[in-house]
Amino acid sequence: MIQMKKLFYFLMIIFLGSCGSQNKQIVAPTAPEKEKEIILVESEIIVEEETNYSYDEYFDLGNLDEEKNIYYNDFFKLKIPYYSEWIVQTQEQTQQLVDNGTEILFDEDDHYMRRLVKLSEIKTAYLFTLFEHKVGAPVDYNPSFMALAENIESAPGIEKGSDYLYHSKMHLENSKLNYKIEEEFYKKKISGSDFHIMKTELHYLGKLIKQDYVTTISGDFALSFILSYANEEQQKELYGMLEKISIGK
Repeated sequence: MIQMKKLFYFLMIIFLGSCGSQNKQIVAPTAPEKEKEIILVESEIIVEEETNYSYDEYFDLGNLDEEKNIYYNDFFKLKIPYYSEWIVQTQEQTQQLVDNGTEILFDEDDHYMRRLVKLSEIKTAYLFTLFEHKVGAPVDYNPSFMALAENIESAPGIEKGSDYLYHSKMHLENSKLNYKIEEEFYKKKISGSDFHIMKTELHYLGKLIKQDYVTTISGDFALSFILSYANEEQQKELYGMLEKISIGK
């Protein structure tokens, strides 16, 4: 299952990069019209995967109302109010961060994992990315919030957020970064929906970075919010935004 090779391999890099008045349509990232790869799956069977996939065929990636400071997504019936002072990333900016991040997570000769990252992007939609400061601002740490969705249609055993996070945890532990991950996943109600939270810590470049992965299952998708912060004040701001999210209304 290619999509089970988890977007989390490279998503966390967006947040490691933090060290350092009309509705506006968010343009979907360009997905390859046709991509053929040979990959080694967990059963060590060589298979071919041919994909012809476009987000536009299924759902839009959402809209920003910059006057009200709200992100809307009709497909997930999702509304995310955000702080007006924070910086929303375009799809192109988010994709560039993801592309750059693969270099940190995996060694140059790890062709297998790099190939899985590229394939998993085809089934992953970056919905909304937000930083407190501009990327590269002279701050100790730049807290961030991200919303994304991964198609899990071919993984029927994933029935709730904790199932998805179980696999994500294993794959994070297999990265070359030394994550500390809490064993227990926490359950949380957000706008009436059941989410599960995986809390992680990472020492990187002399800093302690904390990331909370907040996931629910919505139809054939795992819908996740990723909160990245370095102190309690930043955590409070991010969870304040999380509490105001509206889903399915």
